[in-house]
Amino acid sequence: MSVEKIKLYNEWVSRIIEAGDELAEYECPHCAYLVHTHVPEKGDIFDSTVQCPNCEKLHFKVVNADGVVTVDADAWDGIQRKLARREVHHAEAD
Repeated sequence: MSVEKIKLYNEWVSRIIEAGDELAEYECPHCAYLVHTHVPEKGDIFDSTVQCPNCEKLHFKVVNADGVVTVDADAWDGIQRKLARREVHHAEAD
């Protein structure tokens, strides 16, 4: 954990809150650190790969107006590989 990185992260969260923007909170799937993210407008979805400011491990997040879903990056890579194999299998069957 980088103390400087946590300090910068907390300053970013404070600026967003002071600006009046809405943030959602969720736990890092690796270390359970409380992470914040912007909340999209109803009907929109944000997704991205994120590095936890605490443990610095990667995870994937999907955010909509109702909440946040996370998957650790290693699991996400495995899901993508399985989907890619399935798409190839289906393409060959056609």
